[in-house]
Amino acid sequence: MSVGDGRTRGGDGVTNAPGVGASLGGVGFVLPSGLASRFEVVERLVGEGGQALLWLVRDRDDGGELRVLKVYLARGGGSDAAALELVRGASRVGEAGHAHLVELFEHGEVGGHLFEVMEYCPADSLARLFADEGPVLDAGLVSEVVREVAGALVFLHGLQADGRPVVHRDVKPANVLVRSREGLDLVLCDYGLSRALSQSVEFRSGHRTPLYAPPEAAHGVVSPGWDWWSLGVIVVEMRIGRHPFVSAGGSVDYDVLTGVADVDLSGVGDDRLRLLCAGLLTRDSGDRWGGMEVGEWLAGGSPAVYEPVVKEPEVEVGGVGVQPFEFGGVGFADPVLLAGALAGDWDSARAIVANTGEARKDHTRLRGFLDSLGLVGAVRCLDATTVDPDLRLVRFLCALDPSCPPVFRGFDVSRLGLAGLAGQAAGGDEAALAAVGVLADEPVLSEFARVEPVLREIEDRWEGERQRLRLLVSERVGGDDPRGELVAVQSRLVAELLQAACDPRVESALRERSAGACSDRTALSRAWFLAMAGAAGGNDHLADRLIATRLHATARRQGLAQPALDLEAEMGAALERLVPIARTTNSRQAPEWGAIGGLLGGLLLIAAPFGVIFIVMSAACGGSSCESSSAPWYFLVLGPICFFALLGGLALTAGGLFATLGALGRAFPYARESQRVRSANRAAVERDREIEAVRAGYMRRIEEARRRAEELAHSDQ
Repeated sequence: MSVGDGRTRGGDGVTNAPGVGASLGGVGFVLPSGLASRFEVVERLVGEGGQALLWLVRDRDDGGELRVLKVYLARGGGSDAAALELVRGASRVGEAGHAHLVELFEHGEVGGHLFEVMEYCPADSLARLFADEGPVLDAGLVSEVVREVAGALVFLHGLQADGRPVVHRDVKPANVLVRSREGLDLVLCDYGLSRALSQSVEFRSGHRTPLYAPPEAAHGVVSPGWDWWSLGVIVVEMRIGRHPFVSAGGSVDYDVLTGVADVDLSGVGDDRLRLLCAGLLTRDSGDRWGGMEVGEWLAGGSPAVYEPVVKEPEVEVGGVGVQPFEFGGVGFADPVLLAGALAGDWDSARAIVANTGEARKDHTRLRGFLDSLGLVGAVRCLDATTVDPDLRLVRFLCALDPSCPPVFRGFDVSRLGLAGLAGQAAGGDEAALAAVGVLADEPVLSEFARVEPVLREIEDRWEGERQRLRLLVSERVGGDDPRGELVAVQSRLVAELLQAACDPRVESALRERSAGACSDRTALSRAWFLAMAGAAGGNDHLADRLIATRLHATARRQGLAQPALDLEAEMGAALERLVPIARTTNSRQAPEWGAIGGLLGGLLLIAAPFGVIFIVMSAACGGSSCESSSAPWYFLVLGPICFFALLGGLALTAGGLFATLGALGRAFPYARESQRVRSANRAAVERDREIEAVRAGYMRRIEEARRRAEELAHSDQ
């Protein structure tokens, strides 16, 4: 954003009726109604070209405060939302933000177009300061500009989105605003290109300012070094009165712009400023000055400037005509530029080098191109068919350009870039995981060690950690050891080890988390975690600390759940001791008391004849003494009847008597057995009640232990 590059009044077809889109300056773009209804346009601000439009507006929702509204023309075009949110939070005035970042009030999307609402700085920009104070600025003013811009960059790069630094990517005079000239107060603005460093290479330059972009931008490499190069260009511009890559006649020196030739610093004049520019304009981003060196320079120090080793070219082309090799619609006669183009389209380049599919014809043409230049080493790389295709391409690129930046599969694999790549892989990014997998299997980093020697140290250390990781994952201590579950995420663990091996901050954080995990008494109650913690404390391997950190939550959950498990085991043992008593029944035969009825019936039958005789005789005699002559006929009739009745009664009585005696003989044992059965069944009921009481008591304690474990687990989260 360049508020100070010039303004035109808002009378060029602007409408601000609520709910109606505002037509923007004859470009065929309509401000979405959601913005037109909220903002009152004051002036049109010029400076964004065809990417976005800027307006000075009053925010109706904020008391009519003046703001700068930026709306991107392309639908979906704009910046990294994560980076913008970080900047928005960090730039708020009066909060924990940085004084030299322009305040970003809001960002969002309306009608398919991204927009940003920013602080308005009426004192214009550094570009206007050049025009008013220059064209050549004195060394003191330049140093103050460096101090304030460098402070903004250090703070911006320190912001982290998922472990990735935020890079501005468009630092230029028009994007450094002046809050005040009295007691110079500068702020960095226009976060339209800011991004949380994703490591992916983009071969597009339409959304950046090429004159302030570093040489590695041609390869798509993005790092904080990009912004420091831009600051170096601004410093030279302030001292020589023009852009260092543009001649007095207006022509651009593309050799300097692409990094083929060094920047001429002879016109800077001041020795201290020349040292600063030399450090900031080092072609290799890995050797370029950053915030630490600039801070040392501002404090009066003289940090070392990297001096590249000048190497003789492999081939002296001279005046020999070379047929350019066409790649991506562009003809390349320079192997260095070809290497950059190939690195930017990795999949196509790999197919050509590997001589596969439709790329066979290109492979043949490439070989002819290399033969014409006499690049024997590059030809040898093409012929190494037993080598992994990705590794072969890396070696081929290094043969074309021994100083080529470390780029692999579209990712920056410098020390800083590796940390970002590993972070993406650890987060589950499939492309990053695949790239890290190849880096683990092939000595790719060693190939780039000639450019950045620390990569060999990183690769060696990473290899040792991977071996240790494989050993740890295969070990087991006890049946509840969950390390087998890590096999499914082992590739992510490998990426995390790479990130820690590259970034001391990540390593320090890992060690700190591991120390906390290994001192957790609850987790240490698990035998397998105790053994793991002992190993982590007994060696210096990052793998031990990573595994301990990863499995700490599982060990803690198991430890929190152990009291409930112990109570369950104790309950089982207690219930085993309380053996249930089986209920029983009386197995003896019950006495048959019906025999008593037979005995009583026999006695009744014996008495019945006498009763009948008595009754009949009484009736016949009328109650007086009967004549002896008339009595015998009764006896003749009743005598036989009574005789036989008497015999039957005696027989029935005898049978009933014997049966009754037998029943009485069985009754006493049956009664004793019945008493025993009743006692046994009462004991069984009591035992069942006791078992249920024990079970209920233990279940209450188990539920309490589980509830306590859940509370502790929730508090951990």
